[in-house]
Amino acid sequence: MSNLMYEMLIYARQWKGIILPDTWVYEFLSTMKHYIMQHPGKSFSIQLPTTEEPKMLLITEYMQKNLGEALTLNGIAELFGYSVRTLTRLFKSHLDISFLQYLKMVRMIKAMELLMSTDKNVSEIAFDVGYSNIAAFSNTFQQLFNVRPSDFQISMHNIK
Repeated sequence: MSNLMYEMLIYARQWKGIILPDTWVYEFLSTMKHYIMQHPGKSFSIQLPTTEEPKMLLITEYMQKNLGEALTLNGIAELFGYSVRTLTRLFKSHLDISFLQYLKMVRMIKAMELLMSTDKNVSEIAFDVGYSNIAAFSNTFQQLFNVRPSDFQISMHNIK
């Protein structure tokens, strides 16, 4: 992603609710969408913290591929042969983020991608990314992106 596109995304984070046609905000987001569409094959996502540590790469890849599952610190630690304390330290030292923060970010980024690219409703997407409580999903999404997932989806689909 270019620095300009990143800055545009940061700028657009302040907008809430439905974006109406015939406004400059609509044109701004439409331009972003057209830019994204002109780069097929390149995924457009917000970057997560990453590491070169092979053990941590296995863990984070597993988490990203199994978002719909009940991913817990205890379960992941046991699956990969670590104590909870050791896994907690690995996340802090290699990713500079806690296990729960990382999991929340992965789930929200995937939810954003699904809201933009599918016609699934918010409930289906919440379940797909591992939330069993729609209100918790919606509140978390709003905390991170300053917009409700349903409003975000409507805005993205209006740009199509």
